[in-house]
Amino acid sequence: MKTYFKYKLEIIIDAVGIVAFISIYVLWRIHDSAVNMAGTLASLLSLALFLIICVHFVHEWMLLWHGDKSKTVIYNRGNKTAASWTIFVAFLVYDFFVLLLIHFIRVAVFKDTTTFIEGLNLYLGIDSGYYLKIAEQWYVTTPEYIYDLVFYPAYPLLIKGINIIFNNYLISATVLSALFYAASATMMYQLLLLDFDHKAAMRGIKYLAILPATFFFAIPMSESLFLFLSIVTIYLARKEKWIWACIVGALCAFTRSLGVLVLIPLAFIAITNAIRNPGERKKWIIRLLLTAIIPLGTCGYLLINYERTGNAFAFSSLEYEKWGQSMGLFFDTTAFQLDNGLADIQQPYYTNALGLWLPNVACCFAVLLLMVFASKTIRAENTLWFIFYYALAIGVTYLISAPRYLVACLPIYPAIVEMTKNKRLDVVLTVLCILCSVYYLFAFAARWEVF
Repeated sequence: MKTYFKYKLEIIIDAVGIVAFISIYVLWRIHDSAVNMAGTLASLLSLALFLIICVHFVHEWMLLWHGDKSKTVIYNRGNKTAASWTIFVAFLVYDFFVLLLIHFIRVAVFKDTTTFIEGLNLYLGIDSGYYLKIAEQWYVTTPEYIYDLVFYPAYPLLIKGINIIFNNYLISATVLSALFYAASATMMYQLLLLDFDHKAAMRGIKYLAILPATFFFAIPMSESLFLFLSIVTIYLARKEKWIWACIVGALCAFTRSLGVLVLIPLAFIAITNAIRNPGERKKWIIRLLLTAIIPLGTCGYLLINYERTGNAFAFSSLEYEKWGQSMGLFFDTTAFQLDNGLADIQQPYYTNALGLWLPNVACCFAVLLLMVFASKTIRAENTLWFIFYYALAIGVTYLISAPRYLVACLPIYPAIVEMTKNKRLDVVLTVLCILCSVYYLFAFAARWEVF
Protein backbone atom coordinates (compact mmCIF):
# COMPACT_ATOMS: atom_id res chain seq x y z
CA MET A 1 0.00 0.00 0.00
CA LYS A 2 1.31 3.42 -0.95
CA THR A 3 2.46 5.84 1.71
CA TYR A 4 1.31 9.35 0.92
CA PHE A 5 2.90 12.61 2.14
CA LYS A 6 6.25 10.88 2.22
CA TYR A 7 8.23 13.94 1.13
CA LYS A 8 8.22 17.45 2.57
CA LEU A 9 7.76 19.02 -0.88
CA GLU A 10 4.76 16.76 -1.49
CA ILE A 11 3.11 18.02 1.71
CA ILE A 12 3.78 21.65 0.78
CA ILE A 13 2.42 21.31 -2.76
CA ASP A 14 -0.69 19.46 -1.59
CA ALA A 15 -1.38 21.95 1.19
CA VAL A 16 -0.94 25.01 -1.03
CA GLY A 17 -3.04 23.50 -3.81
CA ILE A 18 -5.89 22.42 -1.54
CA VAL A 19 -6.01 25.76 0.28
CA ALA A 20 -5.96 27.63 -3.05
CA PHE A 21 -8.82 25.61 -4.52
CA ILE A 22 -10.92 25.81 -1.36
CA SER A 23 -10.37 29.57 -1.23
CA ILE A 24 -11.46 29.94 -4.85
CA TYR A 25 -14.49 27.78 -4.14
CA VAL A 26 -15.52 29.84 -1.10
CA LEU A 27 -15.18 33.10 -3.05
CA TRP A 28 -17.21 31.66 -5.90
CA ARG A 29 -19.95 30.44 -3.58
CA ILE A 30 -20.16 33.82 -1.82
CA HIS A 31 -20.56 35.68 -5.10
CA ASP A 32 -22.87 33.17 -6.82
CA SER A 33 -26.06 33.07 -4.78
CA ALA A 34 -28.10 31.64 -7.67
CA VAL A 35 -26.80 28.09 -7.14
CA ASN A 36 -29.34 25.71 -5.60
CA MET A 37 -28.61 23.13 -2.91
CA ALA A 38 -28.29 20.32 -5.48
CA GLY A 39 -25.83 22.39 -7.49
CA THR A 40 -23.85 23.24 -4.37
CA LEU A 41 -23.51 19.59 -3.37
CA ALA A 42 -22.55 18.62 -6.93
CA SER A 43 -19.90 21.35 -7.08
CA LEU A 44 -18.44 20.25 -3.74
CA LEU A 45 -18.25 16.63 -4.86
CA SER A 46 -16.73 17.65 -8.17
CA LEU A 47 -14.05 19.70 -6.41
CA ALA A 48 -13.34 16.92 -3.89
CA LEU A 49 -12.83 14.30 -6.62
CA PHE A 50 -10.65 16.67 -8.61
CA LEU A 51 -8.47 17.39 -5.58
CA ILE A 52 -8.04 13.67 -4.89
CA ILE A 53 -6.76 13.23 -8.46
CA CYS A 54 -4.37 16.13 -7.93
CA VAL A 55 -3.07 14.60 -4.68
CA HIS A 56 -2.51 11.27 -6.45
CA PHE A 57 -0.60 13.06 -9.21
CA VAL A 58 1.65 14.94 -6.77
CA HIS A 59 2.48 11.67 -5.03
CA GLU A 60 3.38 9.94 -8.32
CA TRP A 61 5.34 13.02 -9.34
CA MET A 62 7.42 12.92 -6.16
CA LEU A 63 8.04 9.19 -6.56
CA LEU A 64 9.33 9.72 -10.09
CA TRP A 65 11.70 12.47 -9.03
CA HIS A 66 13.01 10.32 -6.18
CA GLY A 67 13.87 7.23 -8.16
CA ASP A 68 10.73 5.20 -8.97
CA LYS A 69 11.31 3.75 -12.45
CA SER A 70 8.04 1.90 -12.87
CA LYS A 71 6.37 4.59 -15.01
CA THR A 72 9.31 6.01 -16.94
CA VAL A 73 10.27 2.90 -18.89
CA ILE A 74 9.65 3.02 -22.64
CA TYR A 75 8.68 -0.46 -23.68
CA ASN A 76 9.39 -1.80 -27.13
CA ARG A 77 6.84 -4.51 -27.61
CA GLY A 78 6.61 -5.89 -31.14
CA ASN A 79 4.27 -4.08 -33.50
CA LYS A 80 1.21 -6.22 -34.07
CA THR A 81 0.86 -5.34 -37.76
CA ALA A 82 -1.88 -7.86 -38.52
CA ALA A 83 -3.90 -6.79 -35.49
CA SER A 84 -3.45 -3.12 -36.44
CA TRP A 85 -4.86 -3.65 -39.93
CA THR A 86 -7.74 -5.67 -38.52
CA ILE A 87 -8.54 -2.84 -36.09
CA PHE A 88 -8.37 -0.24 -38.88
CA VAL A 89 -10.77 -2.14 -41.15
CA ALA A 90 -13.08 -3.05 -38.26
CA PHE A 91 -13.41 0.59 -37.22
CA LEU A 92 -14.15 1.68 -40.79
CA VAL A 93 -16.99 -0.83 -40.84
CA TYR A 94 -18.11 0.23 -37.37
CA ASP A 95 -18.04 3.89 -38.43
CA PHE A 96 -20.45 3.13 -41.29
CA PHE A 97 -22.64 1.10 -38.93
CA VAL A 98 -22.92 4.08 -36.54
CA LEU A 99 -23.95 6.41 -39.36
CA LEU A 100 -26.43 3.82 -40.61
CA LEU A 101 -27.87 3.38 -37.11
CA ILE A 102 -28.41 7.13 -36.73
CA HIS A 103 -30.21 7.19 -40.09
CA PHE A 104 -32.29 4.13 -39.17
CA ILE A 105 -33.45 5.81 -35.94
CA ARG A 106 -34.37 8.93 -37.88
CA VAL A 107 -36.38 6.88 -40.40
CA ALA A 108 -37.97 4.30 -38.08
CA VAL A 109 -38.77 6.49 -35.09
CA PHE A 110 -39.07 10.00 -36.49
CA LYS A 111 -40.43 9.14 -39.95
CA ASP A 112 -37.57 10.80 -41.81
CA THR A 113 -38.07 10.25 -45.55
CA THR A 114 -34.55 11.14 -46.71
CA THR A 115 -32.07 8.71 -48.24
CA PHE A 116 -28.91 7.80 -46.34
CA ILE A 117 -26.82 10.36 -48.23
CA GLU A 118 -29.49 13.04 -47.85
CA GLY A 119 -29.70 12.18 -44.15
CA LEU A 120 -26.12 13.36 -43.66
CA ASN A 121 -27.54 16.88 -43.75
CA LEU A 122 -28.58 16.24 -40.15
CA TYR A 123 -25.01 17.06 -39.14
CA LEU A 124 -25.12 20.51 -40.70
CA GLY A 125 -27.14 21.65 -37.68
CA ILE A 126 -24.16 21.16 -35.37
CA ASP A 127 -20.50 22.20 -35.63
CA SER A 128 -20.11 20.28 -38.89
CA GLY A 129 -21.84 23.08 -40.75
CA TYR A 130 -19.22 25.60 -39.62
CA TYR A 131 -16.32 23.36 -40.63
CA LEU A 132 -17.80 22.81 -44.08
CA LYS A 133 -18.30 26.54 -44.64
CA ILE A 134 -14.65 27.18 -43.72
CA ALA A 135 -13.57 24.40 -46.10
CA GLU A 136 -15.62 25.91 -48.91
CA GLN A 137 -14.88 29.62 -48.50
CA TRP A 138 -12.24 29.95 -45.76
CA TYR A 139 -12.93 32.49 -42.98
CA VAL A 140 -15.37 35.20 -44.09
CA THR A 141 -15.89 38.17 -41.77
CA THR A 142 -19.34 39.24 -42.93
CA PRO A 143 -21.98 39.21 -40.14
CA GLU A 144 -23.47 36.01 -41.55
CA TYR A 145 -20.22 34.02 -41.34
CA ILE A 146 -18.12 35.79 -38.70
CA TYR A 147 -18.74 33.08 -36.10
CA ASP A 148 -16.88 30.55 -38.26
CA LEU A 149 -13.75 32.16 -36.81
CA VAL A 150 -14.34 30.28 -33.55
CA PHE A 151 -13.41 26.98 -35.24
CA TYR A 152 -9.82 25.89 -35.84
CA PRO A 153 -8.56 25.41 -39.42
CA ALA A 154 -6.77 22.03 -39.65
CA TYR A 155 -9.89 19.90 -40.16
CA PRO A 156 -11.47 22.23 -42.79
CA LEU A 157 -8.16 22.36 -44.70
CA LEU A 158 -8.09 18.55 -44.87
CA ILE A 159 -11.73 18.51 -45.99
CA LYS A 160 -10.83 20.89 -48.82
CA GLY A 161 -7.93 18.66 -49.79
CA ILE A 162 -9.91 15.41 -49.91
CA ASN A 163 -12.81 17.15 -51.66
CA ILE A 164 -10.76 17.01 -54.86
CA ILE A 165 -11.70 13.33 -54.88
CA PHE A 166 -15.36 13.44 -53.82
CA ASN A 167 -16.48 16.88 -55.04
CA ASN A 168 -18.94 17.04 -52.12
CA TYR A 169 -17.82 18.74 -48.93
CA LEU A 170 -20.20 16.85 -46.63
CA ILE A 171 -19.22 13.43 -47.99
CA SER A 172 -15.54 14.45 -47.94
CA ALA A 173 -15.78 15.42 -44.26
CA THR A 174 -17.62 12.20 -43.40
CA VAL A 175 -15.00 10.05 -45.13
CA LEU A 176 -12.21 12.03 -43.47
CA SER A 177 -13.67 11.48 -40.00
CA ALA A 178 -14.09 7.77 -40.70
CA LEU A 179 -10.46 7.43 -41.76
CA PHE A 180 -9.14 9.28 -38.72
CA TYR A 181 -11.42 7.31 -36.37
CA ALA A 182 -10.00 4.07 -37.74
CA ALA A 183 -6.48 5.47 -37.64
CA SER A 184 -7.02 6.62 -34.04
CA ALA A 185 -8.06 3.11 -33.01
CA THR A 186 -5.00 1.66 -34.72
CA MET A 187 -2.58 4.11 -33.13
CA MET A 188 -4.32 3.79 -29.75
CA TYR A 189 -3.60 0.08 -29.91
CA GLN A 190 0.07 0.73 -30.70
CA LEU A 191 0.33 3.28 -27.88
CA LEU A 192 -1.31 1.02 -25.31
CA LEU A 193 1.09 -1.78 -26.27
CA LEU A 194 3.89 0.33 -24.82
CA ASP A 195 2.44 -0.22 -21.34
CA PHE A 196 0.08 -3.21 -21.63
CA ASP A 197 -0.12 -6.59 -23.30
CA HIS A 198 -2.24 -7.31 -26.39
CA LYS A 199 -5.35 -8.34 -24.47
CA ALA A 200 -5.33 -5.23 -22.30
CA ALA A 201 -4.68 -2.97 -25.30
CA MET A 202 -7.69 -4.50 -27.05
CA ARG A 203 -9.82 -3.61 -24.03
CA GLY A 204 -8.87 0.01 -24.55
CA ILE A 205 -9.86 -0.25 -28.22
CA LYS A 206 -13.20 -1.74 -27.21
CA TYR A 207 -14.00 1.26 -25.05
CA LEU A 208 -13.01 3.59 -27.88
CA ALA A 209 -15.99 2.05 -29.69
CA ILE A 210 -18.56 1.82 -26.90
CA LEU A 211 -18.10 4.82 -24.62
CA PRO A 212 -21.06 7.20 -24.81
CA ALA A 213 -20.42 9.98 -27.35
CA THR A 214 -17.84 8.02 -29.39
CA PHE A 215 -20.29 8.33 -32.29
CA PHE A 216 -18.96 11.89 -32.62
CA PHE A 217 -15.78 10.33 -34.02
CA ALA A 218 -17.84 8.94 -36.91
CA ILE A 219 -19.66 12.10 -37.96
CA PRO A 220 -18.11 15.10 -39.78
CA MET A 221 -16.51 16.77 -36.76
CA SER A 222 -12.87 17.39 -35.78
CA GLU A 223 -12.89 14.93 -32.83
CA SER A 224 -11.36 12.00 -34.71
CA LEU A 225 -8.55 14.12 -36.15
CA PHE A 226 -7.88 15.67 -32.74
CA LEU A 227 -7.68 12.28 -31.02
CA PHE A 228 -5.46 10.85 -33.77
CA LEU A 229 -2.96 13.71 -33.53
CA SER A 230 -2.95 13.49 -29.71
CA ILE A 231 -2.15 9.77 -29.85
CA VAL A 232 0.55 10.13 -32.50
CA THR A 233 2.22 12.97 -30.57
CA ILE A 234 2.52 10.86 -27.42
CA TYR A 235 3.48 7.72 -29.33
CA LEU A 236 6.33 9.49 -31.12
CA ALA A 237 7.53 11.02 -27.85
CA ARG A 238 7.48 7.63 -26.14
CA LYS A 239 9.48 6.24 -29.07
CA GLU A 240 11.93 9.17 -28.58
CA LYS A 241 11.20 10.68 -32.00
CA TRP A 242 10.95 14.02 -30.26
CA ILE A 243 11.07 16.55 -33.08
CA TRP A 244 8.35 14.71 -34.98
CA ALA A 245 6.30 14.48 -31.81
CA CYS A 246 6.46 18.25 -31.39
CA ILE A 247 5.58 18.89 -35.04
CA VAL A 248 2.53 16.62 -34.80
CA GLY A 249 1.71 18.31 -31.49
CA ALA A 250 1.68 21.65 -33.32
CA LEU A 251 -0.80 20.20 -35.80
CA CYS A 252 -2.91 19.08 -32.84
CA ALA A 253 -2.85 22.64 -31.52
CA PHE A 254 -3.89 23.81 -35.00
CA THR A 255 -6.92 21.49 -34.79
CA ARG A 256 -8.55 22.31 -31.46
CA SER A 257 -7.99 24.84 -28.67
CA LEU A 258 -7.27 21.98 -26.26
CA GLY A 259 -4.69 20.54 -28.66
CA VAL A 260 -1.92 22.73 -27.26
CA LEU A 261 -2.21 20.77 -24.00
CA VAL A 262 -0.20 17.89 -25.53
CA LEU A 263 2.73 20.10 -24.57
CA ILE A 264 2.10 19.22 -20.91
CA PRO A 265 2.91 15.48 -20.95
CA LEU A 266 5.91 16.07 -23.21
CA ALA A 267 7.28 18.82 -20.99
CA PHE A 268 6.73 16.66 -17.90
CA ILE A 269 8.56 13.71 -19.48
CA ALA A 270 11.48 15.96 -20.48
CA ILE A 271 11.79 17.63 -17.06
CA THR A 272 11.49 14.32 -15.21
CA ASN A 273 14.18 12.67 -17.30
CA ALA A 274 16.47 15.71 -17.00
CA ILE A 275 16.23 15.46 -13.20
CA ARG A 276 16.56 11.69 -13.01
CA ASN A 277 19.36 11.31 -15.55
CA PRO A 278 22.12 13.89 -14.90
CA GLY A 279 24.29 12.32 -17.61
CA GLU A 280 21.60 12.99 -20.24
CA ARG A 281 20.44 16.33 -18.87
CA LYS A 282 21.53 18.33 -21.93
CA LYS A 283 19.54 16.05 -24.26
CA TRP A 284 16.37 16.39 -22.21
CA ILE A 285 16.72 20.16 -21.78
CA ILE A 286 16.97 20.47 -25.56
CA ARG A 287 13.85 18.32 -25.87
CA LEU A 288 12.07 20.50 -23.34
CA LEU A 289 12.94 23.57 -25.44
CA LEU A 290 11.67 21.81 -28.55
CA THR A 291 8.19 21.58 -27.01
CA ALA A 292 7.93 25.30 -27.84
CA ILE A 293 7.12 24.09 -31.37
CA ILE A 294 3.70 22.89 -30.19
CA PRO A 295 2.15 26.32 -29.40
CA LEU A 296 3.03 27.41 -32.93
CA GLY A 297 -0.16 25.62 -34.00
CA THR A 298 -2.17 27.86 -31.69
CA CYS A 299 -0.21 30.89 -32.89
CA GLY A 300 -1.18 30.00 -36.47
CA TYR A 301 -4.84 30.09 -35.49
CA LEU A 302 -4.41 33.40 -33.64
CA LEU A 303 -2.68 34.82 -36.72
CA ILE A 304 -5.77 33.94 -38.77
CA ASN A 305 -7.91 35.79 -36.23
CA TYR A 306 -5.64 38.82 -36.49
CA GLU A 307 -5.52 38.75 -40.30
CA ARG A 308 -9.31 38.53 -40.53
CA THR A 309 -10.30 41.02 -37.81
CA GLY A 310 -7.22 42.86 -36.56
CA ASN A 311 -7.64 41.11 -33.18
CA ALA A 312 -5.76 37.88 -32.49
CA PHE A 313 -8.30 36.98 -29.79
CA ALA A 314 -11.46 37.85 -31.71
CA PHE A 315 -12.67 34.25 -31.31
CA SER A 316 -13.10 34.80 -27.57
CA SER A 317 -15.67 37.60 -27.86
CA LEU A 318 -17.40 35.81 -30.74
CA GLU A 319 -17.73 32.65 -28.65
CA TYR A 320 -19.39 34.64 -25.89
CA GLU A 321 -21.71 36.52 -28.25
CA LYS A 322 -22.96 33.39 -30.04
CA TRP A 323 -22.87 30.68 -27.38
CA GLY A 324 -22.47 32.60 -24.11
CA GLN A 325 -19.17 30.81 -23.46
CA SER A 326 -16.12 32.08 -21.61
CA MET A 327 -13.61 30.51 -19.25
CA GLY A 328 -14.85 29.76 -15.76
CA LEU A 329 -14.55 27.16 -12.98
CA PHE A 330 -15.26 23.49 -13.59
CA PHE A 331 -17.21 23.07 -10.34
CA ASP A 332 -19.34 26.09 -11.26
CA THR A 333 -20.15 24.32 -14.53
CA THR A 334 -21.19 21.19 -12.63
CA ALA A 335 -23.54 23.17 -10.40
CA PHE A 336 -24.99 25.07 -13.38
CA GLN A 337 -25.54 21.87 -15.36
CA LEU A 338 -27.28 19.98 -12.55
CA ASP A 339 -29.49 22.91 -11.55
CA ASN A 340 -30.56 23.36 -15.17
CA GLY A 341 -31.17 19.64 -15.57
CA LEU A 342 -33.42 19.46 -12.52
CA ALA A 343 -35.29 22.59 -13.63
CA ASP A 344 -35.82 21.35 -17.19
CA ILE A 345 -36.82 17.78 -16.32
CA GLN A 346 -40.43 18.96 -16.26
CA GLN A 347 -42.45 19.67 -19.38
CA PRO A 348 -41.94 21.20 -21.89
CA TYR A 349 -38.12 21.18 -21.62
CA TYR A 350 -37.53 17.61 -20.45
CA THR A 351 -35.57 16.75 -23.60
CA ASN A 352 -33.03 19.44 -22.67
CA ALA A 353 -32.52 17.69 -19.34
CA LEU A 354 -32.37 14.18 -20.84
CA GLY A 355 -30.15 15.05 -23.78
CA LEU A 356 -28.00 17.93 -22.58
CA TRP A 357 -27.75 18.78 -18.88
CA LEU A 358 -27.98 15.44 -17.08
CA PRO A 359 -25.75 13.46 -19.50
CA ASN A 360 -23.16 16.24 -19.15
CA VAL A 361 -23.20 15.94 -15.35
CA ALA A 362 -23.15 12.14 -15.43
CA CYS A 363 -20.20 12.08 -17.84
CA CYS A 364 -18.20 14.58 -15.76
CA PHE A 365 -18.64 12.56 -12.57
CA ALA A 366 -18.00 9.24 -14.32
CA VAL A 367 -14.67 10.47 -15.68
CA LEU A 368 -13.65 12.01 -12.36
CA LEU A 369 -14.41 8.75 -10.53
CA LEU A 370 -12.46 6.81 -13.15
CA MET A 371 -9.42 9.03 -12.71
CA VAL A 372 -9.64 9.01 -8.89
CA PHE A 373 -8.91 5.29 -8.96
CA ALA A 374 -6.72 5.10 -12.06
CA SER A 375 -4.49 8.08 -11.21
CA LYS A 376 -2.77 5.87 -8.63
CA THR A 377 -1.50 3.53 -11.35
CA ILE A 378 -1.35 5.24 -14.75
CA ARG A 379 1.65 7.26 -15.89
CA ALA A 380 1.95 10.56 -14.04
CA GLU A 381 2.13 12.65 -17.23
CA ASN A 382 -1.28 11.27 -18.24
CA THR A 383 -2.80 12.34 -14.94
CA LEU A 384 -1.28 15.82 -15.21
CA TRP A 385 -2.55 16.12 -18.77
CA PHE A 386 -6.04 15.10 -17.63
CA ILE A 387 -6.03 17.65 -14.79
CA PHE A 388 -5.40 20.53 -17.19
CA TYR A 389 -7.70 19.14 -19.88
CA TYR A 390 -10.61 18.64 -17.50
CA ALA A 391 -10.23 22.02 -15.81
CA LEU A 392 -10.22 23.86 -19.16
CA ALA A 393 -12.74 21.75 -21.09
CA ILE A 394 -15.32 21.60 -18.30
CA GLY A 395 -14.57 25.12 -17.11
CA VAL A 396 -16.44 26.60 -20.08
CA THR A 397 -19.25 28.70 -18.59
CA TYR A 398 -22.07 27.48 -20.84
CA LEU A 399 -20.88 23.95 -21.53
CA ILE A 400 -23.03 21.92 -23.92
CA SER A 401 -20.60 19.22 -25.07
CA ALA A 402 -19.01 17.55 -22.03
CA PRO A 403 -19.33 13.92 -23.27
CA ARG A 404 -17.87 14.88 -26.66
CA TYR A 405 -14.94 16.75 -25.13
CA LEU A 406 -14.13 14.06 -22.57
CA VAL A 407 -14.34 11.09 -24.92
CA ALA A 408 -11.56 12.75 -26.96
CA CYS A 409 -9.33 13.03 -23.88
CA LEU A 410 -6.57 10.48 -24.46
CA PRO A 411 -5.61 9.84 -20.78
CA ILE A 412 -8.99 8.26 -20.00
CA TYR A 413 -8.19 5.23 -22.19
CA PRO A 414 -5.13 3.90 -20.31
CA ALA A 415 -7.13 4.71 -17.17
CA ILE A 416 -9.97 2.47 -18.34
CA VAL A 417 -7.52 -0.30 -19.22
CA GLU A 418 -6.11 -0.14 -15.69
CA MET A 419 -9.58 -0.09 -14.11
CA THR A 420 -10.91 -3.04 -16.08
CA LYS A 421 -8.20 -5.53 -15.14
CA ASN A 422 -10.92 -7.01 -12.97
CA LYS A 423 -13.00 -9.15 -15.37
CA ARG A 424 -16.29 -8.64 -13.55
CA LEU A 425 -15.84 -4.90 -13.51
CA ASP A 426 -14.98 -5.02 -17.21
CA VAL A 427 -18.19 -6.90 -18.00
CA VAL A 428 -20.33 -4.55 -15.91
CA LEU A 429 -18.72 -1.45 -17.41
CA THR A 430 -19.04 -2.85 -20.94
CA VAL A 431 -22.78 -3.46 -20.55
CA LEU A 432 -23.29 -0.08 -18.92
CA CYS A 433 -21.36 1.73 -21.66
CA ILE A 434 -23.31 -0.01 -24.43
CA LEU A 435 -26.64 0.89 -22.83
CA CYS A 436 -25.62 4.51 -22.27
CA SER A 437 -24.19 4.74 -25.79
CA VAL A 438 -27.42 3.52 -27.37
CA TYR A 439 -29.39 5.99 -25.26
CA TYR A 440 -27.12 8.92 -26.07
CA LEU A 441 -27.10 8.03 -29.76
CA PHE A 442 -30.90 7.99 -29.72
CA ALA A 443 -30.93 11.38 -27.95
CA PHE A 444 -28.64 12.74 -30.67
CA ALA A 445 -30.80 11.35 -33.49
CA ALA A 446 -33.87 12.79 -31.72
CA ARG A 447 -32.10 16.19 -31.53
CA TRP A 448 -32.43 16.41 -27.77
CA GLU A 449 -29.84 19.18 -27.59
CA VAL A 450 -26.92 16.75 -27.96
CA PHE A 451 -23.94 18.62 -29.42
